[in-house]
Parts: sequence; structure tokens; C-alpha cells
Amino acid sequence: MLRRRLVFATPFVLVAGCKHPAEPPRDPAPVVHDAPASRDADVGQPVDGNGPMTDEEVRAMCAQPGANCNPPMPKPDARPAPTLQGRVVFATAGKNGQKSIVTISIGARDGVAESWKGTLVEGARTLGTFTILTVKDNSTIGYSDAAPDMISNRSQVRFPPPDTK
Repeated sequence: MLRRRLVFATPFVLVAGCKHPAEPPRDPAPVVHDAPASRDADVGQPVDGNGPMTDEEVRAMCAQPGANCNPPMPKPDARPAPTLQGRVVFATAGKNGQKSIVTISIGARDGVAESWKGTLVEGARTLGTFTILTVKDNSTIGYSDAAPDMISNRSQVRFPPPDTK
């Protein structure tokens, strides 16, 4: 019986070279060692070890031309005033029935000013705009473009916070 033998052929590669390498030898990689330091080192400690820098030293150093110092943090803006909301106390028809005269339950003691403009609402429904005529201590009188029969004792006037800019 004939047996077949399988012979694996291995490619033979001949690399011809010359005496000179294709690339010049590189410098050896620098050796990096951990520096002994405390994990609790003071961040304000200068490199020379003379103690923390005073505020005057920092200002003098940062005043030099070309110094790369961070500016001081800006002060946070004050929070905007909340929306004021007042309940409608009384509403009547104005002249010729075009505008409604409305009295609401907030006034000067609540911070309302005559220059403000508000919105007359009932629940989620907007009824119209509200413009102030006079501000008293505990109430405000103004007019609205909403019809008087649309305004009820459940209606409210909302004043957005005034622009401070």
C-alpha cells in the first residue's frame, strides 16, 4: 500500500543587507523616577520652600509683564426675584367697556412698582395683560384688556421679576 506523505514547504527568505543601518541609533529613553513627596504637601508652598506666599507677593508676581495668573473668581449673580402673584379682588368695566378696571390683593409692601406690567390669568388660561395705574400699600389698581365678564374672583395677576439690567 502506498502512503502519501505530506511535506510542508517552508518559504526561505533571504534578507540581503549592508553594513549601515537604515535608521541612525536612537537616544536611550530617559529614566523617570518617582520623587519623594508627601501627599499632604501644601499647594501654596513655593518651590524654594520659604513658606506660603502672601497675597501681596502673589499680586506683585502677577503684575509683572508676561505673568500668567488667573483672574479672581467673579461674584455670583444674585438670584432673580420670584414671580409675584396677586388675587383679583374687584373688576369693573372701564370707559366705553373697552378695558376692565381691576383691583388686586398685592401692593407696595409686596414690592410692586408702578412701572411693572403683568398678565391676567385664570388657572392655565391667559385672559389678558395688566397695566398698573396706582399702587397702594396693600392693593394695586390697574386696567386690563380682558372683558369684565371673563374676570372672576379666581383670576390672578402675575408679575414676572423686573429686569435688573
